[in-house]
Amino acid sequence: MKHEFDHDFFREIAKYNTEVFIQAFSNVNMKVFKHQIETDNPFFTVKLSDVGINSSKQFHLCHWTVRDVIFQKIRRSFDCKLLKTTITDAECVNILGLYNDYENELSKSRTRNKDIFYVMFGISENQFRSQTNVYRIDKKRNQIIFKELYEEGEQFFDFDRVINDALGMSHNEFRFIIISIVVMAVSQGVVNLLDYEEDKFQYVEGIDNFKEKYNRVIDYYSVKKEDLNSTSLLVAKYRYLFAQHNIKNVLIDSFMLQEKFADAEIWIARDFYKKNEKEFGKEYFPNQYGILFERYLEYAAKQEGVEKKLFNVNIPENLDRFFTTRKGYKVDYVLETDNCRLIIECKSGIKSVGVKDTYDNVNALNDFLKRTFDKGAEQVHNAILNSRKTDKELVGIVVHSEKSFMKTRLKFEHLEVEKKELFKIIIFFDIHDFEFFINLLKRDPLAADEVLLEYGKTQFEGDFADFPTVMEKKYELLSFLDDKEIIEDEDFTRFMTEEAMSKRNKM
Repeated sequence: MKHEFDHDFFREIAKYNTEVFIQAFSNVNMKVFKHQIETDNPFFTVKLSDVGINSSKQFHLCHWTVRDVIFQKIRRSFDCKLLKTTITDAECVNILGLYNDYENELSKSRTRNKDIFYVMFGISENQFRSQTNVYRIDKKRNQIIFKELYEEGEQFFDFDRVINDALGMSHNEFRFIIISIVVMAVSQGVVNLLDYEEDKFQYVEGIDNFKEKYNRVIDYYSVKKEDLNSTSLLVAKYRYLFAQHNIKNVLIDSFMLQEKFADAEIWIARDFYKKNEKEFGKEYFPNQYGILFERYLEYAAKQEGVEKKLFNVNIPENLDRFFTTRKGYKVDYVLETDNCRLIIECKSGIKSVGVKDTYDNVNALNDFLKRTFDKGAEQVHNAILNSRKTDKELVGIVVHSEKSFMKTRLKFEHLEVEKKELFKIIIFFDIHDFEFFINLLKRDPLAADEVLLEYGKTQFEGDFADFPTVMEKKYELLSFLDDKEIIEDEDFTRFMTEEAMSKRNKM
């Protein structure tokens, strides 16, 4: 059998100078990004005849494919005078087509019939987030979790220490610099981020050596060939935002930049507390983040005006109200609707990058579900067994902190493999689902019950659609986060010029 790297794609990319290559494909990715920003359409279609190819067909440019092609080139980069120093649009399209062919051949050799769904889940994790632009909502939620949920005197995460340890600057300085990079990408289409244009920025009081710190952030998120010698390609794709070659640092993927804008603090904090386990303890980050995530559910319920329906059963009197015993596993909340009693367990474990791998993710997915859904479902199941009698429908739900697609089908596939039929009745929500549900509960309580029970019913009829798909057939998907600003006005006005401000509605 021929080696997986013995493919026309690798032979073709070897013909080009690395710096020219990554600059050209960064430009391609920026075109895809600006197309979505300007049209809200995630698919950028090129007529082959428009780029000089004699064909009436069309070609879909996808940002994740462009990003992967850049990484493949960096990984195998070598330069000499014989390499081509120009690359046309037609050649870029040809290379992307060859990479698609390579991926298709790879999937045929690696995929077994019983694993096809796991491949589809990996694709959804890799691609659907940008198509639905969930970054905006994630950023808003993370800002609330890390800025608004602390009670007086509490400090779960010392972000100034965390950011200073990684980047030598304060948390506020880091936020402003990330804002500047995103705005430059959106408003200017800037690809080479070291081409910093000072006239685009206002003077920011309290940020000394701004350009130096700006470049430090770029360097922190820039991948070089030597990085790929010690880091798997999968990890690198979710770790790095820029490609560095010679003096160039070019933006690899604007969509990944948005994702990093949404969750940078989580990952930097996670790495810091993991590195300092001796000082803080092995479980410090997951435990503290878990507490904040639970508080977020209460915060969301209050924002939607349904807080009186949500009961924290870690409070003894609430536990006694709904359950017959304090022994065994406890859950986090009970949510009372007109016709249902929802028994809720929160799980906030961050998904590993292995879950997002298109091919080799079966073990990673099963490990993820064992840590989140299985453990939570067992707690919910025991709580249901110990529930006090009620005329309402008992509905068990595990709510996870990260958006996932196709998770309902994934749950059933996993439980079938693991022989855990008992947990099939337990609903697997992500936090977006919970937000949609409680918004509908505010608007129309009977409709919320109707959708929830319909969702549970459709699963056992072989329709494994996720909750939003079931809900949007009749009701609009809304959340209190829709009306929150992703970045405070004061951050923009004290930092960005009017030209950049004009683009803020695209953030």
